[in-house]
Amino acid sequence: MKIRLVAVFTLIVSTSFVSAGVPVLPAELDGVEQYGIFRYYPSVPEALYVQGDTIPSNHELELRKALNLLPKVNTIVLDSPGGDVYSALSMAGVINDKSLVTYVPLDGVCASACSFMFLAGANRFASGQLGVHQFAVKDDRKEDRSKSIAQAQFTMSDLYSVLASFDVPDFVIVKMFATPHSEMYYFTDRELDKISKGQEHPLNVSIENLLALRKTWVNELLAYVKSQENKNNQAAVDHAGEEDKVPSSPSKRLAKPEVAQLQRLLNEHGCKAGPEDGLSGNATRTAIQLFAKSAPATDFATLDTQEKIDVLRATPKPMCIQNPLSKSPQTPMVLSDTDAWNDAFNLVRTKRFEEAKVAFERFLINYPDSERVPYAYFWIGEIYLFKKEFGDALANFALVVDKYKNSLKRPDALYKLGVTQRKMGDTDAGAATFNRLVKEYPAAAAAGLARWELSQNP
Repeated sequence: MKIRLVAVFTLIVSTSFVSAGVPVLPAELDGVEQYGIFRYYPSVPEALYVQGDTIPSNHELELRKALNLLPKVNTIVLDSPGGDVYSALSMAGVINDKSLVTYVPLDGVCASACSFMFLAGANRFASGQLGVHQFAVKDDRKEDRSKSIAQAQFTMSDLYSVLASFDVPDFVIVKMFATPHSEMYYFTDRELDKISKGQEHPLNVSIENLLALRKTWVNELLAYVKSQENKNNQAAVDHAGEEDKVPSSPSKRLAKPEVAQLQRLLNEHGCKAGPEDGLSGNATRTAIQLFAKSAPATDFATLDTQEKIDVLRATPKPMCIQNPLSKSPQTPMVLSDTDAWNDAFNLVRTKRFEEAKVAFERFLINYPDSERVPYAYFWIGEIYLFKKEFGDALANFALVVDKYKNSLKRPDALYKLGVTQRKMGDTDAGAATFNRLVKEYPAAAAAGLARWELSQNP
């Protein structure tokens, strides 16, 4: 008997992506592309995902488009309650013709029309639920009724031969025809073992890792939204209760703009001053002490607020990332290039882009021989692109393309170079760069994006 996939993942999923504030989208989920109901995550470039969507009509072209643009895709991950039967059968034909793998994940349900797509897989495996029932005529409009009945009769007469061509066991077809449309038959684990075809796909673990990460992030996001709703509701209640109150004391703490500015600058230096709310608390005082240990101004803690602001502005950032225990306050901490890279990239993940740019620039100075150097230039370019500073973005992407010809990041840099050129209004240069990318790296995921750009605007 085939050993079924157990929920033991190589990825350790964090229970919280940030300690406070809006949960940050994990890098593994970033860059998602949508082709109709099909989602593509660059971190698992071999798979397309249907994640809870109903199958719409005339959707075969969306699947073909995705497969043409994403040549590495060999697996369709299915989690759908069903939908349009004819559309599902058309896509099942594509799946079978291209010998794709189909997979129902642990928490997934592939039912009704979705089952046709699953059963079409050259190699298929279900860790979740697979459900079938009879085909039903849904269109009750009088003018279309006879046509719908004819289609239903055609489907019933030919469906057996279609499923048989997919090497589907007879008991599956029997269950499908015997279960009323108002009900759903879900196969048992033992039956799923018989329906599965080929060996368990080694990519399944990566797929489950990504789905578990996405589920955790979505739950974190929903919890955050709920907490904000509760805060807003409580604030409304408090405000309603305070309208008739007379202030009992003039000593209520008021936010000060200069303190908020101080907190912002401390945070930009990596000193972790907490929320930039204009209220000086323990986090702000601790950040001031941390900066005082690292900064050349040894009397920093005794300065007034405006003087502190002036010192912070004049000091190269980020000062608090340096080692406060060092005898020389200007001597940076001794980190491996991996640790330094992770520190910089974590700033990107938490959307602290200006700090991330500084950290990547410091990485380039401290680790000029690291294999991650072209990656640092790339991410500096990404930050400039995000800030719409297109000239600086162009320079960094071009540097990766021209100087680091053997880097694995070069295809991505070529794509971003073309995007930047088009944003700067030079559509011809952008098209030339996209065509260059497709020619030099035809199998790269970035080349698929370039083909799409060219199809939209040659």
